[in-house]
Amino acid sequence: MSTDSIKDYLTEIGRFPLLTGEQEIQLSRQVRRMIELQAMEGERTKEELRAIKRGQRARETMMNCNLRLVVHIAKNYVTRLN
Repeated sequence: MSTDSIKDYLTEIGRFPLLTGEQEIQLSRQVRRMIELQAMEGERTKEELRAIKRGQRARETMMNCNLRLVVHIAKNYVTRLN
């Protein structure tokens, strides 16, 4: 990966805001509800389908907002290997 590609990636992930503790709790509750609903058998209500979509968006938000942490941990790991 070229230096420019890395710079572009770091710029891109920097656009996602860091989450507060309260936001992490709220998003994780939505993800947990989504997982519970996906595990259920049978038809779902409209509200349950909306909760699944909210959970999917919450999961994506959590992943995107934590990419800087992933890069930080990876950099420390690579440094130890060298």
